[in-house]
Order: sequence, then C-alpha cells, then structure tokens
Amino acid sequence: MVGQTVMFTGIVTATASQYPPFNGGFLVQDSSGPWHGVYVYLNHMAIDVSVGDSVRVTGEVSEYYGLTEVTIGSESDVEVLATGRPVPPPVQVTTSQIANDSATEPYECVLVEVRNAVVTNDNLGYGQWEVDDGSGPAIVDDAYPYSYTPSVGDTLYLLRGIVTYSYSEYKLEPRGNSDIISSIDGTGIGWVSPSTIPTSTTISSLSIGLTGMLRDHAITQVVVLVPAAFTFDTFNLEGAFEGASIQRIGPQIILSNIYLTCYDTGYIVLSNFTAPSEPDTYTVSIRTAGENGTPQPIPNMPTITVLPVSGTGIAWVSPSMIPAAMTIPSLSLGFTGIMDNAPITEIVVLVPTAFTFDTFSLEGAFENATVQQIGPQLTLSNIEVTSNDTGYIIFSNFTAPSQPDTYTVSIRTAGENGSPQPIPEMPTIAVLPVSGTGTASMTPFMLTYNDTVDMVLNFTGEFGVVQALGVVIPAELLNWNTDPIMEGVFSDADYEMRGDTLVLWNFSAGVGETGRIVFPAVTTYEGFYDSSRVVVMSGTDTTNLAPLQASPLVVVESPDSTQPFVMIGKVQEPGPDGYSSALEGQFVSVIGVVIGPSSAFSSSGRLSMYIQDVSGGVNVYTPSWSGGSFRIGQLVSLYGRVTEYNGLTEMVLEGPNCTLQGEGYSFDTLRLKTSEPLSERHEGRLIEVTGEVATVPIGAGAGRSFTVWNGFTPITVYAYNTTGVDLSEIQPGKLVRIVGIGGQYDREAPYDAGYQLLVRMQSDIQIIGQGQESDTVSINVSPNVFAPSLGEVAEITVTGPMDARYSLRVYDARGRVVRHIYDGKPGPVNAFWRGDDDYGAPINVGLYFVRLFVQYPDGRRESVTKTVVVGADF
Repeated sequence: MVGQTVMFTGIVTATASQYPPFNGGFLVQDSSGPWHGVYVYLNHMAIDVSVGDSVRVTGEVSEYYGLTEVTIGSESDVEVLATGRPVPPPVQVTTSQIANDSATEPYECVLVEVRNAVVTNDNLGYGQWEVDDGSGPAIVDDAYPYSYTPSVGDTLYLLRGIVTYSYSEYKLEPRGNSDIISSIDGTGIGWVSPSTIPTSTTISSLSIGLTGMLRDHAITQVVVLVPAAFTFDTFNLEGAFEGASIQRIGPQIILSNIYLTCYDTGYIVLSNFTAPSEPDTYTVSIRTAGENGTPQPIPNMPTITVLPVSGTGIAWVSPSMIPAAMTIPSLSLGFTGIMDNAPITEIVVLVPTAFTFDTFSLEGAFENATVQQIGPQLTLSNIEVTSNDTGYIIFSNFTAPSQPDTYTVSIRTAGENGSPQPIPEMPTIAVLPVSGTGTASMTPFMLTYNDTVDMVLNFTGEFGVVQALGVVIPAELLNWNTDPIMEGVFSDADYEMRGDTLVLWNFSAGVGETGRIVFPAVTTYEGFYDSSRVVVMSGTDTTNLAPLQASPLVVVESPDSTQPFVMIGKVQEPGPDGYSSALEGQFVSVIGVVIGPSSAFSSSGRLSMYIQDVSGGVNVYTPSWSGGSFRIGQLVSLYGRVTEYNGLTEMVLEGPNCTLQGEGYSFDTLRLKTSEPLSERHEGRLIEVTGEVATVPIGAGAGRSFTVWNGFTPITVYAYNTTGVDLSEIQPGKLVRIVGIGGQYDREAPYDAGYQLLVRMQSDIQIIGQGQESDTVSINVSPNVFAPSLGEVAEITVTGPMDARYSLRVYDARGRVVRHIYDGKPGPVNAFWRGDDDYGAPINVGLYFVRLFVQYPDGRRESVTKTVVVGADF
C-alpha cells in the first residue's frame, strides 16, 4: 500500500523517543499478534499522545529504510478517541523470531515478549546487547530509557518490547523498566481510574488496578499508599484481590494471601474519594513482592492529576494550513473535554483579527449552546462538555490574511461558577504563500542526440490556487523558436517571454488541477550530452514567483550511448543469442519512471523495482539496500551493471547509486493485441491484457499464478506475495482486464520462455465480465466479422437488469446450437467467443447468430439476436 492514503484506528503502544526510528512518532496496534502494528510518523508536528490512547489516524503509507510507516499530513490526521484503554497484550515469540528476516517482518512494530532469555552479549555497541532463549540470538536496543544494565549470564524471566527495523537489522526495543523483569519483586502494571479529577471534588469511587506480568511466578503481596492529600471513606476488593488478607494503616493498604500471575488483575475500589483544592499531579505508590520476597516499587507508578475545570480541554482546527489571502468554504474548530466528573460550561473563542468569516454554525456537543458574538470573539454557554464529548464551530467563507505567518486561536474554558481560563495548548493556523507550490514534469524526459520532438511541461497544483508560472529552459539544453501551445488550465492564459523566462498569468490552477505547455519541434543542442533542469516557478502573480521544490530533469543521450545516460531500450536490446542483453556485464547509467514500486517486488533488506522510459523498461535490483522505498510515478536516475537473471534483464545497482529526481510522472500501458503472446520486447514494460480466466490461481515460488486467454494465446499472470494482491475472486470463465509488468522466469538457455505478467497492486486486476446494468436488454458483438484462424476473437457485451437471469448461445445458419456460452447466469454477463463449438473445435467459415435469452423474476422472457460472420484468413 506504499503511496496510498489510509485511515485506521488502534491503541498507542509506545510514544516517541529521542532515538531513530521512533524519533517524532508513535506506534499503534489494532490487535495482538503479527501484522497488527505500525509506526505513525508525525512529520515534525507537535501532537501529544500517550500509551493507552485510542486513536484514529489518517496518513500516507511509505517505507523508510525498510520500516513501514504512516506519515500524517496535518494535526487533524491524529484524533484521540479515548484515553486509558488497555494495550493489546504482547505476543510471545522466540529470540530467533526477532532476528530472522523472513520470520520477523510480520512482527515489525508489534509488542512482543520473550521468556527466560539469557544475556549472551552485554555490549554490541551503540547501547545494544544480545539475548538468547535457546532458539538463536536477538538484538536488544536502548531507544527508550530503562535502568537495567545487562550482564552476561543474566536470566530474564520476561523481556518485552516493540520489534523495529533500523540500520538493516531487526531488534527489540523495551519501553522502560516494566518491560525487563529479572525478579518477581517490584513487577506489575498499575493504574487508576479516573486519572483526572477536578479540584475539591468528591467522586463516588476511584479504582486502583494492578495486573501481573509473569506466567510462572506470582505476586503474593501488594502495598498501596494513597497520597495523603486525598481522603476516602471505605474500600472494597474486586477481581484477583477478592479474598485477600487486608491491613490498613491510614492511607496505606497492605494486601497478602493473593496470587497474581500473568494478566490477572485485582482492584481496590475507594468510595467517596475527595480531591484536594490544590491542582497538581499526585503519585499512587504501589510495591509488590513474590513469595518470601520484599515489596519493591513497580516501575511506572500511576498518577492522579488534579485540575481546575476552568482552562481544561483539547482544541484543534481543520484545515490548519491555509494559502495566504484565500477564502475557503469552511473552517472547523473542534473542542474535546477531558474531565470525567465536572463539565465545561462556558467556552470563549477568539479568532485572530487577521482572519474574516461570514457566519458560523454549531455541531456536536455545541449544537444547542447559547452564543454571544462580539466581533471575532464567540462566547458559548449553556453547554456541558465532559470527557470525550466533542463540539464544533464551523466558520463559513473563512478568509486568510495576505501576510504568511502562524496565527493562534485563543480558547478559554470555565466550569460551573468558574471564570474562563486559557487551555494549555492553543490551536494554530499556518498561513502559507502559494508561491513555489505545485509539481511539474517534462515529457519526454530523455532525448537523443540532435533530436527534434514536441516537449510537454505538465504542471499540477497542490496547495492553494496558482495564478502565475515561470519556465526557464536552459539555453545549452534545448533550442525552441515556435510559440508554445497552452492546454488544460493554461488554455486561456496570457504569456510572454521575459528574457529567458516564459511567464504565464491569467489562469487558475487549484489543488489537483493540471495545465500543459507544449513546446513544438524542440531540438537538442549539438554537443550537449548531459542532464539539466527546466526551472519552474509558481505564484499568485508574476511578481512573486518562487521555484518549485523539484524542477523537472531532462537528459540528453550521447551519440555513442556511453555518457552519461543510456536509453533503457538499449539495455534491453538482445545480443547474438537474440534474448540476453547485448550490454550484459557492462556498467551504464539510466533514468526512468517507477512503474513497479519497490513495495511490491522487494523483500527484506533487498531492493527490486521496475522503471521505464519511452524506449523500454527494466528491473532494478540490489541484494542490500537501506536507502528507502520508491513508488509509482517517481523519476529516478541510477548507475549499475546489466545482468541476466533467469532470462530477466536487470540492472544491479553499484552501491547506493539510485537517486530520486522528481514526482508525478506516468506511462500509458501497452495493450497486447488479440492473441499476441508476451515476448522479449515486453520485458520491463507496463502491459495491459483483456481476456478470460483459464485456470484457478495456484502457489508458485514466492507468489501465485493463473492463466488468462488473450484470444487464443494463454498469458501467465503472477502475483508476488509481497504485493498483497487478493486472488480469491479469480475463477475460470471470468473476464478480466489485467495491468502489469512484462517479466520472465526461465532457468534454461536460450531463455526464450517463461514470460509472465507481474501485477503490482489490487487495482491491476479488474473483473469486467459482469456486464452493464440497464433497464433495457441489448447485446453487442465486436467485431461482428472475425477470423479465428488469424487469432481474432469476438467480444460480446450484454446490458440488462441485474435481477434477471441470462443465457447466451450461438446458432449456425440452419438454426442448430453450436456453442453454449453460458446458461442461466444472474446479472448481465460479458463473454469472449473464439469461434469454437462446445467441444473447443473450430467451426466452419460462415454466418452465425448470437442469441441472448433473458428471464425476469416475474416469469417474463425476452430474447435478442445479433448476426456475426466467422471469416477466413484470406
């Protein structure tokens, strides 16, 4: 799913530390076990989450040096749904499962535990050490602070942590002292509920919970000391504490005669619990011991935060970034309460005076509020916002100032009879200039010596509205004298040359909107064989143009194809054997667009992807890679050695020589002609085929394969396991449209077989045989004259209502049925006919009738007939 935007919910299992790879992010799980954890990268945004928070996350999937992560785009992409939720239990693994590349990937970013591991190396460098439970050694890191100092020979009853991947190695990251247990004394996970209480408030009950951590060793004694600032009347015991022996000395409670093992939980429930009048954070002391042990403090003592109701709450705005001087249809201000027992009853919101808006509306917990507006200040009363209640103020026609800056929205809150106080973290709105935003690509991006072509500059808006553009083509690169042609959003733009810069204005390119500038008959300059960038600048007017972050790269190939870049088609050109590359063994440089992402074809620690230029495509491979992932549409340049692997031409990188040069490029698919087989000329290219599924998917090596009829020619379709493509809907007889990359796997010379179509993602497979829903029934046969002996087939398209049943048959001129294509299928169904009879034998040349029978749910019947001619090959 690299490059895709996803949304998911889960529980935070670990928060940011000051050590890669978790610097600036947190980890989330939606369940216990493999494939259930992921790292969320905050992209330098100040978002505070805690272990146990239930969150909803929206972001883009990527691979960062082998670690899968989801990167958010704005602060609103992380929504805290609840706090204090139980963390998914760790899954028990062996140390060898942490160290083994193939076995460990499912546990990446998952909370795991190993038992009875022995320290076999106490210093691997960089704070790392090694443990082994007898299955094989695993690396333990110190990304999170803990006080344990490893010593060779130490036996750890329990070792927990997050499995991560950095510097080409899997390792275990304990999250603190509670994840490293070498003695039963001082173990356990404690908490209080509620953990936040208003000042001077009496609540009916407060629970102190404790959960054991070891399966084979039990906690037998617990000592709890409630801070003296609090008072309570009585208490009772629940869960694993029921039946315990009790000794109470003031605020100290001593429990014995208990047996608390892994995941057993006991509760002390204090009644009529009263908070002090002084706001502060208070620690509940918990000490535990095993049999014959001495009570020791648990690693992470639970705390109770006493807060005044006034000045509490969490607020945010969406969107949090707005182009300067732009009016957006709406801006939402959201607010969530955090107090369980005392509601927020008044909120005062002051929008920065630099912004303007027309009206506003209230939603959620604010829906029935009483509002007083004084200019940009809104005062909401008659509300009750407690923990996890959320209200929204929706401002319409919200206009940003022309001055780029970060502006703070002031929010003050108050409880009953209190005065409004500022909340701890005010939301901000970043006003950014549009200048310098957008993406641009130049096609073709690679030219040959003394070439004359039409060059096209593609520009797409990505923030705000771009209304002016500047383009500078390096004088040494291209020679153009013909007026450019404006297309897309540039169609009606004004333009002129100002020195060496082509300037456009009087157009509007919003987010996702595209304009094209066509430079007819551009000629490369003689003697220039290199790469150079076409500088593109954007802005809101011609006086404030700023360069894009990445301007398009254009490459000119030298006459002898040696310096500095070679067309990929020349890499694929076969040598004397007619199949293997003529450049096999040579080192060359190429530039191309990623058509097969590394996420689909790479395995742990290795890079494999496919790139293409106008002349051809090729596989890029290196057995050791830590330089990040590449996704579809990226332009990359690389240097490597041309090799052949089981018939597949590859470029094996020489060191880390693969550089990202741009974004937003695309290639049209090359559609196979009817009955055309895959061959050497398709290798590495983006290919499309439409046909009928011939076989069910079967396991084959590192993936699964099935066969599709392209007319009379079988095409092998292959999906690597790493693609995650679901083939459960692939059944013989279904019509499919497949997009993929021409590949090959042939172990024996002369490497002229084993061609296959490699799918990259789920959308590469489209089932098209369901027909088209319509109130009226019709069929279309295309072509209605075809010659099976030439490999031609007829495609039959059916339209009609979905709740009817359909039968499709072919009759000869004497009215005899020669082919039952299908009988009694629900819904309109499309089909291919290869000019054969029911036994698969070719039929005679002549006139035939394709007849569709339809039966409706109410018993009515209908039929439609089309003529078709089966022709000869002369």
